[in-house]
Amino acid sequence: MFRQTRQTDNSLTEGQRSLRWLRLVGVVVVAFALGLLMQAAFALATPTAAKASSAIQSSIRDDGGGDNGGDVGGDVTTTHGIINHRPAERNNTWVISGTEYTVNSDTILQGELHEGDCVEVQVKSDAPHVAIKIAEADASDCVGDNNGGGDNGGDGNGGGETGDFTETHGILNDRPQERNGTWVISDTEYTVNADTILEGELQQGACVDVKVKSDAPTVAVKIEQVEASNCSSGDNGGGDNGGNQGDVTTTVGILTQRQQKAGIWIVDGKPFTVTMDTIIEEQHGGLPVGACVQVTALVSDPTTAIKIESEDKSECNDDNGGDNGGSNGGGDNHGGDHEGEHPGLGRTVNFGVVNSMPAGEEGTWDIGGKVYTSTKETEVDDSHGALDVGVCAKVVVLKSDPTDALEIRSMPAYLCKRGKDDLAKGTLFGIVQQLPDDLHNGIWKIGGLSFVVSTTTDLIDHGLVFTPGVTVRVDFVTNISDTNFAKSIEIKFGEGNPCSEDSHNASAAGVNHEGDDHEHDFGRCPGLQGQAVGAIEKLPDGGLLGNWTIGGVPYLTDAFTKFGPGDYAVGDQVKVEYVVISPTLRFATKIKKVEGAGHGPNESILVGTVISKPVAFVGDWNIDGAPFVAVSDTVFVEHGSLLAVGSFVVVHYHITNDQRIIDKIVAAIPPGAGDENNSGKIESISPSVSAASTNASPSSDQVWTIGGVQYIVSDATMVADSGTDLKAGDTVSVNSYVDNGQRFATLIREQSNAMFLPMTINK
Repeated sequence: MFRQTRQTDNSLTEGQRSLRWLRLVGVVVVAFALGLLMQAAFALATPTAAKASSAIQSSIRDDGGGDNGGDVGGDVTTTHGIINHRPAERNNTWVISGTEYTVNSDTILQGELHEGDCVEVQVKSDAPHVAIKIAEADASDCVGDNNGGGDNGGDGNGGGETGDFTETHGILNDRPQERNGTWVISDTEYTVNADTILEGELQQGACVDVKVKSDAPTVAVKIEQVEASNCSSGDNGGGDNGGNQGDVTTTVGILTQRQQKAGIWIVDGKPFTVTMDTIIEEQHGGLPVGACVQVTALVSDPTTAIKIESEDKSECNDDNGGDNGGSNGGGDNHGGDHEGEHPGLGRTVNFGVVNSMPAGEEGTWDIGGKVYTSTKETEVDDSHGALDVGVCAKVVVLKSDPTDALEIRSMPAYLCKRGKDDLAKGTLFGIVQQLPDDLHNGIWKIGGLSFVVSTTTDLIDHGLVFTPGVTVRVDFVTNISDTNFAKSIEIKFGEGNPCSEDSHNASAAGVNHEGDDHEHDFGRCPGLQGQAVGAIEKLPDGGLLGNWTIGGVPYLTDAFTKFGPGDYAVGDQVKVEYVVISPTLRFATKIKKVEGAGHGPNESILVGTVISKPVAFVGDWNIDGAPFVAVSDTVFVEHGSLLAVGSFVVVHYHITNDQRIIDKIVAAIPPGAGDENNSGKIESISPSVSAASTNASPSSDQVWTIGGVQYIVSDATMVADSGTDLKAGDTVSVNSYVDNGQRFATLIREQSNAMFLPMTINK
């Protein structure tokens, strides 16, 4: 059969073979044409796919170097992120969501591309840090600080999250035994499926953060356990969904500093801590530096942002007010008058010393050389002390009506001493209460005040560890918006209490105190020693050892206590030196009569450390375990340090209805915390002719000349002797500091003999 066919083919004429060849070529041409028609039909049937293919090809061509049409040579990866930093020049290193990218002449840039903008970044897989293209993107592409890789990895798909999201805090009321199903959080039902990310223990009663998409508000994208404080104040509804998060405060202003997300953001000159739980909403064009924003925080934690959302520029009146609140006030004029713009409120804040004031709260005021009018609508606040001539005051006015006072408040004196930069300089000796995880980046709480600490802050530890409880010196500046920026923080005393250690239990040889104990030198109990002057109200029964009441304050004595010469009776004015053994126990180390002290029977002084105080000044104080009350007539003086928790203070007070009412309270530098130590012989001791300038008791201030140097010795000065009053010729060491051209002694210690100071009470 095969052979027959072959023979037939061979028997064809030459003309027949040519005709057959032409037919074959025609078939091929027709087939090719049909193929082209089918491809065109397919493209018409699937326009989206065709466009996508074309776009990819076009993108690859563009990414090869713009108009130069470079060779791609690798896969292209697209990522979304926030511009953290871009250089002044085009080509250099850009930082986008914490990642550095090199921009060169081949990089395509599309859009305005400001810092804080959401952008799309394209790179080659073989050059992941060289940007092929950076293009402005919609803010929703960067929601949740999304870098294009899902939620911290998400389900591993790496596709990133798109669309608007809402985050809510609430209490986990109920959850099924199995993972997926209906979860009830603050009485709201959410569906949990295989795609939901779950983080934490997530037990019933836990405080959780729920993340959902706006187009599926009951389907949980993520449920994460968070700190219980996020659900404080009976939070049963979870924030924006109607729940009660407790009292909140809002701040509207210009965003002048921001991080990628977590870190310190500054709005209206005020620092806010932004955590990974903070809700970021960008409805009005994103959150770049310079944007108008609203910050929501709990009243109980006003520096931690619950939510930051962009606002229309009109809410901030398009007025930044200068850097960190502005420096529009014109420097150091008229005795310390300074002003700054208050963004978003159309207000101006002024600081100045009161030169004159009306008899009541309504009338004409001269503050810092400027005239203001107060009306019944003006808020007059004397919580930082009575408003009087010579007192520092803060005045708030409308920019449109700069002479009518909306608010007049008494303020700490240092806030009226400002330079041309509108920054007030202050010093605080206080106790560290709270620290950030990164000591050089965050908010420190010291003495009840908040301080912004950055990499420029000088931290001086003297070999100790910064931890809550240590006493520190803080040198800082405060801007026009009352934000404190720490310049240096130095540890002065550790948090230990050597006065209460069991090792300090040596006994004296007898009631005449011939015993010696070199371990009990004065100054080993920093922040725990004090002294007082007052009338004896109660004596122990049958002797001098036991419970005393002096100036309304109880003290305990035993065989360790040193007593001055003479007999003691109720009504005698005495000076007592003491050590705080416990929150309610003051142990008297020395008691002696004070002749001619100049104090009335109901006038007393206590010198010690502030344990607690009101937010401002007026209210309840606790000083060395004894309660006191500051009233509107109390005089507050900050001499060398601010009044804060941990401050060393001199309190002048009287007793009314069993309450210790503060007449005057003076902040001083603690014993041993001055910046200079010296030693020498006492040459003379005389009354101070300028004692009133010390802001302490004029009747007791003295001038001691030691080694040729004159020192002011006031009620705040601790004098450590061996039981006999120091006199000319004795050799002493002195710790001191200079204020207003005068040198003040904080601690004078006798060097010839060790000071006997009991540390524990043995019964």
